[in-house]
Amino acid sequence: MKAEQLTPQRWEDIVFEYRNKDYGAYENRRSYSKHVLLAAIITLITAALVLAYPKIVELFESQSDEVIPVLKTVKYTDLAPPPPIQNTPPPPQVNIPPPVKTIIKYLQPKLTDNEIVEEKEIPTIEEIKENEEGSE
Repeated sequence: MKAEQLTPQRWEDIVFEYRNKDYGAYENRRSYSKHVLLAAIITLITAALVLAYPKIVELFESQSDEVIPVLKTVKYTDLAPPPPIQNTPPPPQVNIPPPVKTIIKYLQPKLTDNEIVEEKEIPTIEEIKENEEGSE
């Protein structure tokens, strides 16, 4: 057996066996899987950071900025008497007449036996050419 058959070959080596490997396509194809893996990892990390951003901000916010309201106890004896309830009569209702609707009378169109149609005579091509020649 030959030594070439004992060592496993990658498909890039088989494709570029008798070709120029120095111009860059061979290196691009060899490193393609590394680049795809790196791009996938960067994408996943970026997506995780974007989704976790609100929780991260929440963790780093200082708790001392929050103001805790102090509850004030009020004794019933310290309260002022309630204001008197005033019974005011409702305002009188004003009778507003409904808006007047305008009525448009329907008129039948008049039918006539005469049809008045102005017919224009369309000039022929020869007449148009004569007029053009005379204007020059």
